[in-house]
Amino acid sequence: MFLSVKRVLMGLAAGLALVLAGCGGGNSPSTAPQGVTAVAGDSTVTVSWTTEAGLNYWIVMAQASAITFDNYNQFPDARILQIPSGLSSVSIGSLTNGKPYAFVVLSTRSGSPAGPGSPSVTATPRLAGINWTTATPIGTADLNGISGIISSFGSRYLVAGNGGFLTTSTDATTWTNITTNTTANLTAVSATGIPIAVGDAGTVVSSSDYTTWAVNQVGGSNPNLRGVDANFGGSSNFTAVGEGGAIFTAPTSNRATWTQRTSGTTQNLNAVRYSVLLNVFVAVGDGGTILTSTDAITWTARTSNTTANLRGLIVLPQVFPLPTGLARLVAVGDGGTIVTSEDGITWTARTSTVTANLRAGGYASQFVVVGANGPILNSLDGTTWNAVTSGSTAELRSVLAGFGVYLAVGTGGSYLTSR
Repeated sequence: MFLSVKRVLMGLAAGLALVLAGCGGGNSPSTAPQGVTAVAGDSTVTVSWTTEAGLNYWIVMAQASAITFDNYNQFPDARILQIPSGLSSVSIGSLTNGKPYAFVVLSTRSGSPAGPGSPSVTATPRLAGINWTTATPIGTADLNGISGIISSFGSRYLVAGNGGFLTTSTDATTWTNITTNTTANLTAVSATGIPIAVGDAGTVVSSSDYTTWAVNQVGGSNPNLRGVDANFGGSSNFTAVGEGGAIFTAPTSNRATWTQRTSGTTQNLNAVRYSVLLNVFVAVGDGGTILTSTDAITWTARTSNTTANLRGLIVLPQVFPLPTGLARLVAVGDGGTIVTSEDGITWTARTSTVTANLRAGGYASQFVVVGANGPILNSLDGTTWNAVTSGSTAELRSVLAGFGVYLAVGTGGSYLTSR
């Protein structure tokens, strides 16, 4: 599970009760939590421990080489995190790369004071997305989309591909294939709390529990769909885009009933993303098409300053504190095209240093873009781009930046990782 800033703040507030109660005494656990480890990622550290029935767990942390429960608050970025029941591992985000963070795990029993703290463990987050490893292929189908989903089921990875291929993982290493009951090519997956994939002939595959999967179609002429995303605030709907300027929406509570919207274009739309920072949906497509909407119903064409086919979108996530000088939106496409925007309205062309067709991108602590013949580009700000060696010649069609890692998938089941 990835602990967001909101959860961190909630845990900090709840943790004050733990601090005031002090450690030891009463019905407190008599021994410290065992098996505590800390593993660094990009802007994250994953802390794990061995759980014991009947106990609730807390993490005390700070930016330091070592801490104790008594002195952690003397260091920068001091926090107390209350861990949701049943978890034995959490990923803590929004950390500063290159700085050591120390962690102590404590436990309580039914509201008792905390028992002894574990020995301090330390990890130093570091920038990923530069050194890449070719991992074991995920099957043999061409893979078109990958997402990381945070839900009540914990952290999940979802990969979609041709021939109705869909697979999921909790660790990005061991994959479990899903019987989708469709042979349609699945072209995109949503990075939201509800797993959903879209594809050819208007196909929609979704689930509420990762056990039972439903296959539906958007209706109308059932065009080939190429992108999907959702907004769980405001309009609270899924939005799917596809060939011929197709745009469909469905409430997040009902992925079986879709409504076609007027896009104002007949160009193929290849990707759609919702920006929390800007409260806007953005869709990109062929011929440099860029559309924006605040409700996914009424769409406005924007000037992209390119005629290249745009294939992928990156939206800067809602992080705290909000970085300055970074592009809020990045669109990528054919011929190495990259255009960026601060507001979704005004777009600026950037120099990418490659001429390959770019397919997709993501952002964790830097922007990462992938494309045909294995190119990978990265940028700290969205303005200046550098090419790195991927070690692959596959067409990389999707990349996930999240949970402290970068994962890329493409043709022939190709799968690359950077941690």
